[in-house]
Amino acid sequence: AGPPPCLPLALSRTGMGSDPGASPSNSSGCSVDEYHPGELIALSGAAPDTDWFIGSWSGTDNDGSTASTNQVTMPSSAHQVDVNYVQPPGQGTYDDRDSFISYNGSWLLTNPGAAYNGTLSYTTTVGASASFTFEGEGISLVYTKASNRGTMDIAIDGNPVTSLNMYAASTQFQQQWDSGTLSAGAHTITLTYAGGRTLVDIDALIVAEPPPC
Repeated sequence: AGPPPCLPLALSRTGMGSDPGASPSNSSGCSVDEYHPGELIALSGAAPDTDWFIGSWSGTDNDGSTASTNQVTMPSSAHQVDVNYVQPPGQGTYDDRDSFISYNGSWLLTNPGAAYNGTLSYTTTVGASASFTFEGEGISLVYTKASNRGTMDIAIDGNPVTSLNMYAASTQFQQQWDSGTLSAGAHTITLTYAGGRTLVDIDALIVAEPPPC
């Protein structure tokens, strides 16, 4: 059999930001940006412009990632990878299944009628998290209090804000935690199951209106 083929890999983006880079820059015996099928290629350097962020990737081994790095296993044909930059959503209510909410770890879906929009996302895995980047001056978490609910750590822009105890003796849907007023601009809220009892849930996120002048 002859040598494996050298196939082109194109790197691009949608939205506003930089193209990702690839390492290595080529497979052995191939020209730059050409690779053998099966080659594992590291992707890095994805940098969004101001007020944009990474919403997803296309053509990678982990298209749901919102990180600036990723990887792709070269298929047996010419291939393209895109990093998809999006602008953060503004004022409004975002259901737990909204595509702007990024989940990490094991999260499950359920459909109680009393929840906002009739849906909840929950996790029983300590350390599982969800993040949401938005443009606004406040954020609210809609969640459920119940006898099996534990504690959720809440951080905004990487800074711990509170540990929210979701326990209650009886089930109470559409409870709300409010961040208070934030500076104008883009922010990221991160929600992490810290432990205690069985699970925590996310029902919705509400980006607040600007405060009155």
